[in-house]
Amino acid sequence: MPVNQIYQAPLNPERIYHICNRTNNNELLFRSNENRRFFMQQFDHYLSYLLDPYSWSLLSNHFHFQVKMKSEEYAAERILRLPDKDQTISQKLFLAGKKPFHELASKAFSQFFISYSLSYHNQIRVNGNLFYKNFKRVEIENDNQFRNTMTYIHTNPVKHGLIEDFTEYEWSSWHEFTKKKFSAINRDEVYEIFGNKQAFLNAHELHQDLILSNKIFIL
Repeated sequence: MPVNQIYQAPLNPERIYHICNRTNNNELLFRSNENRRFFMQQFDHYLSYLLDPYSWSLLSNHFHFQVKMKSEEYAAERILRLPDKDQTISQKLFLAGKKPFHELASKAFSQFFISYSLSYHNQIRVNGNLFYKNFKRVEIENDNQFRNTMTYIHTNPVKHGLIEDFTEYEWSSWHEFTKKKFSAINRDEVYEIFGNKQAFLNAHELHQDLILSNKIFIL
């Protein structure tokens, strides 16, 4: 079945996206917290030179990320720091002006998925495709969509019945906003988009209340 093109937006520089993917046949994506930690490590390894995260959530058979793609200049600078032997073919083609940024980014996501899949399947000793081939990416075009995407991602564990209070779910970026520790997420920018920190908190609480009162349709 063809994928709706709204879910296949090209990953252009300095644009914001909601990115998600799920497993084939409802297979578990994670079997342990070690799997989850490795997944996030690989996300950082393959993609940190191309994007900055705003929010994320890891569920039983899928994940969500809200990210802002970096500039072409930043990506090129980071690639040039690598020894020539460590640069991928896609990265070299990008530096040579023969591959556009959005293709470089899509390839990096594919490499990320393959890396995790190989490790995961080696662990459970099975073969096959873990993820859907075409991961979904929707461009976020305004502040209202940004706010809705973030509250959706953080409250997603409640939507799927994994927990009753999203603030207690361990594997989401919510805790990046509530703990006074360094975070790669630009919290001040996020609060400004919501209006202020209290508005950020209120929006999440309201979204969860709507889920629990069955006023949000569950996809």
